[in-house]
Amino acid sequence: MLKTSKFDVFLVVFIMALIFLYVLFDSSKQISTGSLPGISKALITEDQNIIAELDLNKDQEVEIKTLKGNIVLEIKQKKIRVLHSKCPKNICMNTGFISEQGQTLVCVPNKIIIEIISDSSSEIDAFIY
Repeated sequence: MLKTSKFDVFLVVFIMALIFLYVLFDSSKQISTGSLPGISKALITEDQNIIAELDLNKDQEVEIKTLKGNIVLEIKQKKIRVLHSKCPKNICMNTGFISEQGQTLVCVPNKIIIEIISDSSSEIDAFIY
């Protein structure tokens, strides 16, 4: 049977320290990029004109009247998606939910842009380690 040397013990302690640091920083990254308290609105624009500003804190379905028809938006758990639209390929519906600041959802045929905006300016832009 092989004996454990000082190097073996050092190597095990070093690897455990690396794992601990990774878990520590990875969990702080998840906390910082999760649903941030400042994110609470979705800005709806049609042809570069603001037509609605929706609160993401309240679960609801909202019908937006556009020049080319109506779009139904679903707000659920501080996320928003296009639930129904009469565009040809339904790409905006297949995109799914968006929830992070700066994310956009676009319906090109209807010229609709849905963007998540934040009330506060002190949010984390990037997390690097």
